[in-house]
Amino acid sequence: MTDIYSIYETVSYEFNEDKQSLYVRWDKGNDQLHELLCDEVNAMTDKTVFTNLSFVDELKEHIHWEEGQTIHFTVSFARFGIRGRAEKTIKISENAYEDEYTFLELNEDGYLYLIEFRGNCIIHKVVEDFTRHKINCYYNELVEERKNYVCVLK
Repeated sequence: MTDIYSIYETVSYEFNEDKQSLYVRWDKGNDQLHELLCDEVNAMTDKTVFTNLSFVDELKEHIHWEEGQTIHFTVSFARFGIRGRAEKTIKISENAYEDEYTFLELNEDGYLYLIEFRGNCIIHKVVEDFTRHKINCYYNELVEERKNYVCVLK
């Protein structure tokens, strides 16, 4: 069985600077891997499901993220990407609160949050119309471990 902690070792990444997008691709013929990576997108919205989302470290590397910086991005999924591979597209969103209804936030401390529109008027959205929750994922656990390690060293 594919280990949830190492699933990203068998995927490829491509960052498109012009589109501000990271493409995560994998062999859809590997059934276990394909199922885990497909389910990962859906699991982000379920507070009771633990998921991986380690692709965020790859995104941080490509955009040269630094602590104190907040970014917003969306994740879309295509079961059939190029050359028989499945694909996720992680796209940076410059005006997420205006342009999106659901998106991810990498906050200034490096934690990953899901931001969802819960307001009544889609024409006049404001930041207060959105809810947020910290995603239950391996990526956030690693951030916590790194922060605890730094505290011990201090």
